Amino acid sequence: MARVLIVIPAHNEERFLPYSVVSVVLQETHHRMEVVIVDDNSSDNTYAVAERLARRYGNVHALRLRRRSDLAPSIAADLAIWYGVLYASDTLGYNWDYITYLDADTILSRRYVERVTGVLEKHREYGVAGGVIANERQAPLHIPGTGMTARREVWEAVGGFTGAPASDTIFQLRAIRAGWKLAVVRSARLYLLRRTGVREAKRRCRESGLVDGYACASPLYSLLRGLRLSAGFASPRCLRDYVVGYLKGRASTGEEMCPVRRVIELHRLRERVLRLLGSVRA
Repeated sequence: MARVLIVIPAHNEERFLPYSVVSVVLQETHHRMEVVIVDDNSSDNTYAVAERLARRYGNVHALRLRRRSDLAPSIAADLAIWYGVLYASDTLGYNWDYITYLDADTILSRRYVERVTGVLEKHREYGVAGGVIANERQAPLHIPGTGMTARREVWEAVGGFTGAPASDTIFQLRAIRAGWKLAVVRSARLYLLRRTGVREAKRRCRESGLVDGYACASPLYSLLRGLRLSAGFASPRCLRDYVVGYLKGRASTGEEMCPVRRVIELHRLRERVLRLLGSVRA
């Protein structure tokens, strides 16, 4: 029986947090789970909701942080995850084997934890695994940040999340560089509760560009991805926002991840070609 730590950073998530936590508590798994909700200085009733959930479920714990208002959201979220890890290890004395990062607006399918950790238990060469977002497009061979599960030895070797933009993507790239494989578990489904409106679409386009730029995506790959996002959101402005984000991210990153990134892009291109050939033959 493995020990799984699930950390849920939450900022003004009183609406969605109960659904996310209940989807974790009701998991059909033989593994032990401890859930740490980290309220990141919310201005609504998120912490009160987290405390109520902690009183109701014995393996759920609520933690509240006070953050500076000038911290970027990505840095604040990563700090919340680190505090959750330290709280579980030092205060609870929980000697976890796997860590799962979960957004507060995400619902897991009933056997998500069992299926994702099952792959890591069975295949020692895989260090990071995650499922598939059922109600949103997802790139092939890409593990979403929410629902991403990593071995403890990978978390410690890579150094956890760094507080940089696209920290989950950087984490995966560093895991690959350290010799670990990544697994996308197709049978493990998760669902996003927050709908994507016009303002959210603009933010997502720019954020996607920032992520790809920081993760050293090639210009050709980035152009194709920007066009795909624009088509998906039916917004020509999305490409502009994506390019702005990409240039900003590319200007602030080093070259250490570039060779690993090229390998990932080649794998993704190969998978797309094989899918296309398969559909033509059919």
